Amino acid sequence: MNDTAAHSSDSADPIAVRPSAAPTDSPEQARVVNAPADDTVLVVAGAGSGKTYTMTRRIINLIAQGVPPERILGLTFTRKAASELLARVSAAVVAGDGTGDHAGVGTAARRAFLKPEVATYDAFFQSIVRQYGLLVGFDQNTQPLSEAGAMQLASTVIDRHMDTLFAYDFGSFASVVRQVLGLSHAIGNAMIGGGIVTVDQAIARIRAWDADFLRQLDTAIGDQLVPESEPAPKPPRRLKKDTDRQYAAKCEDYRAALHDLCVYRCAALRDVTRRREILLTLVEDYEHEKRRQNMAEFSDFTLAAYRLVSQFPSIGERYRRRYTHVLLDEYQDTSTTQAMLLAALFHPDTGHGAAVNAVGDPFQSIYAWRGASPGAFRMFQRDFDMGKDARPFPLSVTRRNARIVLAAANDLTKPLRITPRRPGSSLMHEVGVTELTALPTAPEGTLGVLGLTTFGQEVDAVARFAKRAIARYTPGGAEAVVDASAKDVRPHVAVLFRGGKERMADFAQGLEQAGLTTMVVGYSALLDRPEVRDLLALLHAVADHTDTNALMRLLATPRFGLRGADLAALADLADRLDTQYRYRALVEAGVIEGCAASGGVSDLTDAERERRARIVKEYRDQVPHAVFLADLLARKDFPDLLADDPAFGAAAAAGLTRAGAMIRQVQAVANHPLATVIDTAVQALDLDIDLVVAQAINHPDRPVNPTRARGALDSVAALVTTYTQEIVEGQNPTLRGFVGWVDSLKQIEEETPEAPDTPVDVVLMTIHQSKGLEWDAVAVVGMADGRFPSGQGGLSITPDERHPGGADGDVWTPPEYHATVPTWLDDPSSVPVPVRVDAGILPRFPHDAEPGGDATDALRMLDDVEVIDDEIYGDLRAADLGDETDAVDPDSWYLTQQEEYGRRLLADERRLAYVALTRARRDALLTYSVYASADRDPRPLFADGKPRGARKPSVFWTEVHDALAGHAGAIGVGGGDGMPDGPSGMGGGDAGQPAARESGAAGEPETLASIGADRPEGFFMGEAAESYAHAVVDDAWDAPLEPHAADTAALVWPAALSAEVRAKLGVESTPPAPLRPLRGQLPSPRGAALQESTPLSQRS
Repeated sequence: MNDTAAHSSDSADPIAVRPSAAPTDSPEQARVVNAPADDTVLVVAGAGSGKTYTMTRRIINLIAQGVPPERILGLTFTRKAASELLARVSAAVVAGDGTGDHAGVGTAARRAFLKPEVATYDAFFQSIVRQYGLLVGFDQNTQPLSEAGAMQLASTVIDRHMDTLFAYDFGSFASVVRQVLGLSHAIGNAMIGGGIVTVDQAIARIRAWDADFLRQLDTAIGDQLVPESEPAPKPPRRLKKDTDRQYAAKCEDYRAALHDLCVYRCAALRDVTRRREILLTLVEDYEHEKRRQNMAEFSDFTLAAYRLVSQFPSIGERYRRRYTHVLLDEYQDTSTTQAMLLAALFHPDTGHGAAVNAVGDPFQSIYAWRGASPGAFRMFQRDFDMGKDARPFPLSVTRRNARIVLAAANDLTKPLRITPRRPGSSLMHEVGVTELTALPTAPEGTLGVLGLTTFGQEVDAVARFAKRAIARYTPGGAEAVVDASAKDVRPHVAVLFRGGKERMADFAQGLEQAGLTTMVVGYSALLDRPEVRDLLALLHAVADHTDTNALMRLLATPRFGLRGADLAALADLADRLDTQYRYRALVEAGVIEGCAASGGVSDLTDAERERRARIVKEYRDQVPHAVFLADLLARKDFPDLLADDPAFGAAAAAGLTRAGAMIRQVQAVANHPLATVIDTAVQALDLDIDLVVAQAINHPDRPVNPTRARGALDSVAALVTTYTQEIVEGQNPTLRGFVGWVDSLKQIEEETPEAPDTPVDVVLMTIHQSKGLEWDAVAVVGMADGRFPSGQGGLSITPDERHPGGADGDVWTPPEYHATVPTWLDDPSSVPVPVRVDAGILPRFPHDAEPGGDATDALRMLDDVEVIDDEIYGDLRAADLGDETDAVDPDSWYLTQQEEYGRRLLADERRLAYVALTRARRDALLTYSVYASADRDPRPLFADGKPRGARKPSVFWTEVHDALAGHAGAIGVGGGDGMPDGPSGMGGGDAGQPAARESGAAGEPETLASIGADRPEGFFMGEAAESYAHAVVDDAWDAPLEPHAADTAALVWPAALSAEVRAKLGVESTPPAPLRPLRGQLPSPRGAALQESTPLSQRS
């Protein structure tokens, strides 16, 4: 993103603003700049601390000490960062800043042409391979493989192995593609090194470990019966009438059930390991296919470069002669393989290495999911022989953030600076990070922390926050707090999201309705539109008949008019047909005796169906599923099957018949060009017509604009063009490859988000996309439980009641948590940690494995299902078995694997929250909403009683709230003092309840205040707290309520219909019941979430 969209934290640095002026370094910066020229230097640079400025000054100082500019190499991750660093250094070199060089015209000419080389890591590694690749069989004309090309090639490879995959339930085809590519990338990022130089060698090592682990699991399970489903033991209750013997029998049954759970867990681990063996075969084929077709992903160039440097030491010698001094930017984002390559290149075992300077911030390490090395700085110290006592140079004074914003960020990261009560099993830990401090001249800034009842209120609050921030930071405005003569650099406000699922498009729409212009970065806004989701669901169902979830999502849309009972009956019909097919296959294969004659499912008696189902279940491992929902709907006799089944009424049969016709219509062209497939799917869904009709109905006062109505569909067509262009020439674009690529787009972060031609008011993007950028004001939204921290990877967080933390005056003690998450042991697409080259900084498995010992020898300790379970899951720890287990202090237990990785993932999420907050120069707002309703008016939620789906605030929102709510100057926005009751801010349902007001006079519009709706929970604090509280909350509660979203939302189908149209369609026209004031009925946001824990299956 260029300077019209975001601003670098170094924009006020001396070199950036005054190239010819003598720079002034801070004491911390001066220590880095003036470090001995030939030293290996490690710099921990906090957010906004002048990292780029310091690196530039370091290079200039090296040149001043006699290092030739052309002998200096700088590496960073993005082309934008590389060009920015090169521009700064070049300007300073040409100007002679700090070089002490005034030797005349000849020297000036030399400075103009001989400059340091600055490149991206990928470009530098590729240059090595382009020059020497033939030595390891890497053709110099190898074609780079894009994300789309990799998806398509993997899809082609997987197609050849479908028979093997059917033996195991790997999920949808797109899921298999993701797993194959995920395992391939994991091998490339974490297995190369320590004698392993090729993917084939890495696969062999993984297979050797897997084989030993399988033997241990087989031995532990033995001939014990594996339960068909996961046991759920419940602790026994001792009744008054129970004798000791009876209670002892209950305890014994409970103990046996727990043992069965351990057996089940071990069998599941065995299944995962066997799946990985299948995936490894696919990865092998994928790697061989890339070589056969002369293709390579970016990571393949890194592997090839490492192989070249390892096998031909003279190559490294040449590069060390060429570059005597190397600067590595954003080092926390390097993968283990990249780090191993850099060490092999510039710090060989033979000595005579280059002087390497690495800079970055462990607290901004947010790309572990993309292969970034855990503990990169500690590994750097080891790989570059810095010694145990070597301490990194800190840059701990931020030039960016206001004091209050920084206080919140430091509170969030405090747990990362505290030694945990229960130590992990890893023997190495990342380097410590000094707490960031603000400049003495830094403004106070403003922080808002709000919990709102509805999503509609949250969107409105963010829009009002943005409008007030823009008024404050637009030069020349009546409310501006900046110099009127300053340049207006927009946007002033960013709205940041944990991922793409927090309804980014809804926020954009709300901001635009408030009169603000917006830019949405990335693909989430497009892919989350209702018409696009329907289109992609149909394409998924056609491309992969096993993708039942996509088809069910499509069938559940209003266009088919199906009830939950209809969908359940459809699933039951598909299951019966599947059982019939599998039974017949068993008979024909001679596995069982019986009649293989075909017949309708309705021809069988209930007893016969149950008998066949039991037989198929018994042989489920020998015959895969064969009939899926899409297969059922695509059958030509599908209408007859519906007619023969009494479970389907006329309306349901009509809707399902229409769905089946859609499937067949698109299936018929599935092998045609992708553009034809998309057009056919659009026509099958009638989207080309529905979108125009919806526009006309929703905006009757505007002329119909078909081009605008079809805008999202045109964007999908553009994606088809992009996909087709990105795959390598000679590859055949397929529907399966395309939908797999589209699924991955939400995880693909744009390297440099481009600003629009016309500056906008607000930019919306994910936190990952925001890294390296900054704005005057930032709103971090969707901070509800399970959203941020994200629960997407299975992360479960439970507060530790033994260590609740809390505020004691100005001293904040963070609460402790019990965090668990599925691990690499539960994921077939993960590399076993014991064989990774960075295993030393990861949790050991088993926890007491000998450091540096043989990875497979350590497995011999795992000789029992309960021992294995305790290492990974700890299911027996919380059980009262009548022994001494409950007398053990839980703080003394070693961490299970799930706890180890739960703690690490929570730390990853915490670093992401730190990145989000530190994007704000002056003002920040943290929000969440309890209910997903798009209305500001909460009354429709209670029309049918107590609503379901209440969300709690996330632990991060709660921590910031509880750490700062009690500070002087915090202005509560709720009723009374605005602060929730209770020491931890976990007030009851009436917390923040405003005094009841009388409704307005007849004819006056209703407002949130007039209907008695609860005000938000939370506060504003800082220099503009009162101004923001008034604009964001007071004005919102006094503003007229809009018509309900259910009546006005721009739905594709069905749109808001007139009474006449409703009558023609046979839709009930009974108007909704009038809404009643809710004084005293609505709980506060947090109170509602805490009063009732709703099962996930019942949440909306």
